[in-house]
Amino acid sequence: MSNRIENQIEREFLMLLKSGRFLKKYRQLRARYKELCLFESPKAVANFLHDRSNKNYQAKDKLFKILVIEYQKSRDSLVALYLLGLLFPGLGKVYGRYCSKLSQVDKEELFDQITTFCLKTAVDYDFSRRPNKVAKNIVMDTFGKTSKWFNRMIEVQIAETALNELLNPGPQVRPQVPVDPRSLFGSEEYDGASADLIVAKEVLLVLTEASIISNLDMQVILDTLILRKSLAAICGGTDTRNYERIKKRRQRAVNALWQHIERERREYAQSEELMAQSVPLSSVLRDMLQALKRDLH
Repeated sequence: MSNRIENQIEREFLMLLKSGRFLKKYRQLRARYKELCLFESPKAVANFLHDRSNKNYQAKDKLFKILVIEYQKSRDSLVALYLLGLLFPGLGKVYGRYCSKLSQVDKEELFDQITTFCLKTAVDYDFSRRPNKVAKNIVMDTFGKTSKWFNRMIEVQIAETALNELLNPGPQVRPQVPVDPRSLFGSEEYDGASADLIVAKEVLLVLTEASIISNLDMQVILDTLILRKSLAAICGGTDTRNYERIKKRRQRAVNALWQHIERERREYAQSEELMAQSVPLSSVLRDMLQALKRDLH
């Protein structure tokens, strides 16, 4: 696991254990649950649970059960942070499994996803079905959810890479007649645009007219994948909900484009009696645009 993030999580957990608000919360929990009366402090609970030489798994399950049920009832943020800290050894391994494999995903975003999946698992945990090995079950369920999310992100990255190849094509698909960038983009922001950028906009305009993507999809793809603006920059920086909305829109748009392109690629390969993966993306793009333009005019 990244040392920076690992150290940050450990520091935050130690700060939580010493905070007045959480110590008050722990006293309230001790008053309600007799199992906690054996431990003077939340740090003592953590030491007990993290002690690998301690084979009293039944007692460990009871402690995790108390905290999970408490979180299920209250959704208390302090209990959530405490539970995450107690599960950190397992969650850290899940993080370590994937952090080096996602080149385009911020490591903090990956860990945020893992903690979100962990708390969702805790909320949904059914003790009548799985009363034992509570911590292991929660971590393994979190691993499963993270794995599915990871696979979706890989698909998006592959699609975005391929889309970049399509939208930054070679000379054989560039316009034969010089085009004023402002006439395509309608904005001085694109003054001096490169030929590849002009082609990218032309491609996206045709795909938009064919209702494969929307105008907003086109702008998001152009801004982030072609002009290399960050999502935070085009979302205004601090609006988290807008950031997530735009990020999901880009993922949906890229997936829609890629599915359409792959379908065209398979049909092209079949018509030429070729393997689909042997067909250059530029050839697919050229034929696809010509067909779309014929259909539109």
